[in-house]
Amino acid sequence: MRIRIFVSLIALLLTATLYAQTNEIGIFVNQSALSSSSETDPAIPITGKVKFDSKSGYGISFDRFINPGLAVQLSGQTVRAKARISASTAGVSLGESAGTLDLKQYDAALHWYLAPNRSFRPYVGTGIAWIGSGKLKTAAEPAAGIEAGSVGLRNKLTWLVDGGVDFSVSQRSAITLAAKYTHYTAKLETTPDDLFQSLKLDPLTLALGIRFKF
Repeated sequence: MRIRIFVSLIALLLTATLYAQTNEIGIFVNQSALSSSSETDPAIPITGKVKFDSKSGYGISFDRFINPGLAVQLSGQTVRAKARISASTAGVSLGESAGTLDLKQYDAALHWYLAPNRSFRPYVGTGIAWIGSGKLKTAAEPAAGIEAGSVGLRNKLTWLVDGGVDFSVSQRSAITLAAKYTHYTAKLETTPDDLFQSLKLDPLTLALGIRFKF
């Protein structure tokens, strides 16, 4: 059902671009804030928690303007973060690095511009996102007998909301600041005995980039 909705929305967006006047292509760097997750196993008992510290990512976007106040944007970005896991039981807590999170996110969104004919152009938008090829990569620790590895995150189709502002620097280019929230709970490719079966990430991505008209 979700795949049919995704295909229908993409077809609608692409059909709408037949009436467009302007194209813009952009590149950007980003930082992402991700939610932490915790789980408790009462049988042991033990409580585990995973937290994330942002790392720089990057992306590219393509905008097709239907009219000066409405645009379709297709974009792709990486979302990266350092993971840290902690476990507590009987009042004792231990924590260590859990590796690096690396996600690929591809979006289709509609953007409404609030002041389309000015050099300062704020916008708001909403759309759909496909998040895939996600991995939580762990580094090797030879002293502890631990080999490098990774845990896969299953692909998911979800929704997003975003907003930002463009600052024109010439007739053909603009600096853009943007924020994007994506609803995303990642199912992990683990065994049923593992404490964590999913991670509620819900990335909030802040981006700085430049866009060019053509």
